[in-house]
Amino acid sequence: MTGNPTVSIIIIIAYFVFLSYFVFRSARMKEKTMEEYAVAGRSFNWFFVLFTIVATLLVGSMFVGWFEWAAWEGLIAQYDIIYVVGSYAVLYLLAKRVWIWGKKHDLLSQPDFIQVRYGFKPLTIIFSIAAVVIEAPWTIMEFATLGFLAHAMTYGLISRQLATIIIVAFILVYIYYSGMRAVIVTDLVQGIISSVILSAGLIFIVVKLFGGFGPLFQGVYEHDPAMLTINYGGAYTYSYWSSIIISGTLGMFAWSSMFNRIYAARSLNDIKKTTWIGAIICGIFSILVLILAMGVSLKPDALDMGETMFFYILNSAGGPVLMAFGGIMVIAASMSLIDSVITSHGVIISENLVKYAKPDLTSEQRVKVSRIAIVIYVLIALGIALMDLPNLATIAIVMYEGILQVLPPLFFGLYWKRSNKYGAFWGLVVGLVLAITLAIIFPAGFSGWAVGFTALLVNTVIHVVVSLATKKDENVDAMFEEITSYHEELQFGSVEE
Repeated sequence: MTGNPTVSIIIIIAYFVFLSYFVFRSARMKEKTMEEYAVAGRSFNWFFVLFTIVATLLVGSMFVGWFEWAAWEGLIAQYDIIYVVGSYAVLYLLAKRVWIWGKKHDLLSQPDFIQVRYGFKPLTIIFSIAAVVIEAPWTIMEFATLGFLAHAMTYGLISRQLATIIIVAFILVYIYYSGMRAVIVTDLVQGIISSVILSAGLIFIVVKLFGGFGPLFQGVYEHDPAMLTINYGGAYTYSYWSSIIISGTLGMFAWSSMFNRIYAARSLNDIKKTTWIGAIICGIFSILVLILAMGVSLKPDALDMGETMFFYILNSAGGPVLMAFGGIMVIAASMSLIDSVITSHGVIISENLVKYAKPDLTSEQRVKVSRIAIVIYVLIALGIALMDLPNLATIAIVMYEGILQVLPPLFFGLYWKRSNKYGAFWGLVVGLVLAITLAIIFPAGFSGWAVGFTALLVNTVIHVVVSLATKKDENVDAMFEEITSYHEELQFGSVEE
C-alpha cells in the first residue's frame, strides 16, 4: 500500500489538537475528590452516558481483528452484531439497580458493589484482582490496534511501535489530568465520530467498490459460499457460535468500567434512555463494518494486507484523504474503550486494594494513588503491546473466558436474596481456576463450547448450591428494601427519575 503520508499526519495532528481542547477546557476536575475522579460527580445526562457506553462495544479492534476474521471466514464473525444488541437488553435489566445502590451507598467501582452486597473482603479482593488481570489483555489489544492504525494511515512512515507510544501517552495524560470526566467528554466526541459519521463512510465504500450491498453479497456467494454460513464449511460448530454470543452478551455487563459509567449518570431515567438508542447505533454500525469485511474476500490484494486490510480498502475507495479521516474515526473508537477501562482499573486498585491496606487515606490521597497505579498499569500494558501478538480477535475471545466468571456474584447479587458471600466466593474461585485450566488444555473449546462458558456453568451451580446450604447474608433484606423504597419514592414524586 503506497501513498503520500503528509495528509494523514496533518489530519492526525489536527484531530488530537481538537480533542485536547475538549479535554483541557470541558473535562477539568471540579474538585480533587475520589467521587469526582471515579464517577465524575454523578452528573452526566443520558446523551453523554449513551456514547460512553457505546464506546464499550464499538472498539478499534473491530477494524483489525474482527475485520480480518470476517474477510477470511465470513458470517461467523457476525456473532458480534447479535451480542452487541443483546448486551443492551442485559444492561436495561440490571443497570437500574446498580445505579440506585451506587447512589445510596456512594459506590465508585464494580468491586464496591460486591463489598456492599456481600460484606466479605476476601471475595472483594479476589474479585478486584480478577477484574484488573482479566481485562488487561483487552487494554493490550487496543494499544496494539492503535499502533496498527497509525502505521497504516501514514503508509508505514511511522512505525507501529512509535505510533502506539505516542497515542497511548496522549490518553494517559488526559486520564491522569481529570479522570472519568475527561473519559466521558472525549467518549461523546469520539463516539459521534466513530459511530455516526463513519457509518456514512462505510456505506459510501460499499457502493464505490462493490456497487452496493446486493452485488457484494452476490459476489461473495459466487466466490466462496461457505462464507455465508455460520460454521464456515465445518470449521466451527453451532454450539461454539451460540456460546460466544452468550459469552459476549453477558460479558459486557461484567466489564468493571461499565459500572463507573452507570454510576456517572445523573438519574435513573438517563440510564433507561441509553439502552434502546445504544442498541440501534451499535447494531447498525456493526452490520455495516462486518458486511464490508466480507466483501474484502473479493479483493485478493487486500487480503494480503492482514490486520491492516481495512485501511487498504479505505485507500482504494478514496485515497489518502478518506484513509486519514476513516483512520481517525477508528482511532477514536479504540481510545474510547481504552480510557474508560484504564480509569476504572486505577479506581479499583486505589479503592478496593490499597484502601483496604491503608484505610486512613483521604479522598485526595486515594486520587493520587489511583493516578500512580494508572501510570504503572499503562507502562506494563504498553510494553506487552509493543511485542508481536496473535490475531487480536482471538485475544478478545480468550479474555472473555475469564471475565464471564465474575457474572454470578453480580447477577445473583442484584436479584436473588439467597445469594450469599460463601456461594459467591467459592463459585468465583472454582470458576476462575477451571476457566484458566480448560483454556490451557482445550484452547479451541471444550465439547464444541467456549471453555469460559463451561466454567461459568460450574461456577453458577456452586454459587447456587453453597448459597442454599448456608445462611443468608444479614444485610441483604435491607438492601433489597432500598430498591422497593426508591421505586415508591419515584411513584409519589419524592425523587426525580
